[in-house]
Amino acid sequence: MQEENAIVIRPLSLNDAERELVLQTENRMFFEQFAMSRQEDFYTLEGRKKRIEQSLKDAENDTEYSFGIFLQDQTLIGTISLFQVVRGSLQSAFIGYF
Repeated sequence: MQEENAIVIRPLSLNDAERELVLQTENRMFFEQFAMSRQEDFYTLEGRKKRIEQSLKDAENDTEYSFGIFLQDQTLIGTISLFQVVRGSLQSAFIGYF
């Protein structure tokens, strides 16, 4: 049995674009203190969809993985990414989160 306040971490899909847009726009001023400057299309539904599509391609190519952090009711409360994935003898990557 899962707890009511449990969270779920899963890959982002195109169905999550609106949720991600809400997360980004509601927290824009806070996030921009710590992130690189963003183009205005970053804060549009079409921009979110393009970003998710790219992250799905990156996962297929084993170069980057993006996940959403969700409450049980599917409210998106954060994101986490594994990026600059290096395979071979180094086996390394960076983690970023919001």
